[in-house]
Amino acid sequence: MSRRLVARASIAAGLVFLAAEVVAVTVTGRRVWPLASTTVLSALAAIGGGPLYLRSVRGRPAKRRSSDPWRYAVTFGGLCELTARWIEGAIPCQPGYHGPSDIEDPAMVPVLTRLNRAGFMTTGSQAAVDGPGYDGAHWQQRAAVEGFADGRMASRLAGAAQAAGLTIVLHCPDSLPRWRYRYGKSVTVTTRNGERRTGFGVQVPRSHIRSPLLGYGICHQDAVKALCSAWQVTVIDPEWGRADLLWQTLDRAIAAIPGTGCRP
Repeated sequence: MSRRLVARASIAAGLVFLAAEVVAVTVTGRRVWPLASTTVLSALAAIGGGPLYLRSVRGRPAKRRSSDPWRYAVTFGGLCELTARWIEGAIPCQPGYHGPSDIEDPAMVPVLTRLNRAGFMTTGSQAAVDGPGYDGAHWQQRAAVEGFADGRMASRLAGAAQAAGLTIVLHCPDSLPRWRYRYGKSVTVTTRNGERRTGFGVQVPRSHIRSPLLGYGICHQDAVKALCSAWQVTVIDPEWGRADLLWQTLDRAIAAIPGTGCRP
């Protein structure tokens, strides 16, 4: 008989005898000592059965869940690869976003996967838009992307962006806040009828990165430390509705990196 089954039986027996004791006291107005003694013993068994049950569950091989690949990510490079696979649709969810990738423009998928495999782990992106939206209002979007990178990649992306006239927002890991989000460098990237809707370039704090709900807390602690030590990079096309410049610029920036398999 498995530990799990024994634990369940102990808990059930304890509850049954406890209920019987309550009924006996209610009906007779006095305690039935043999039943009371049995109840105490069953309660002790139930108390012991709880931890036994938890140990039995913890000891079982984990079922394959959609988030499992992320739990075994140890390095920053591993996170980049998993993000690329999520964008491609090979993984059904990612930490902090419990659903499939919903890239606005399918044409962005190849370049986003190349960016991730080159070492720029993207956490958010959007296509350029300038026109009526789903609700009939006038929507404007700047092409934008943000994520994490090491110092060398951050410098490469910043140089390419500046040369192309793009907006670059960099947050050094030395300035990583513990709790507060920093909005000082945030740039508006989406408006509806001229009113701000979305901003990119916010510096997320250490608490966000470590969170198992909002960030990457389900991943290995070494991977989380790597993110906390990475630069937070945002690149934005300052012109509303311009679709191609941002992606072409970033694609060219990583195309020269040896071993990435990227192509312009």
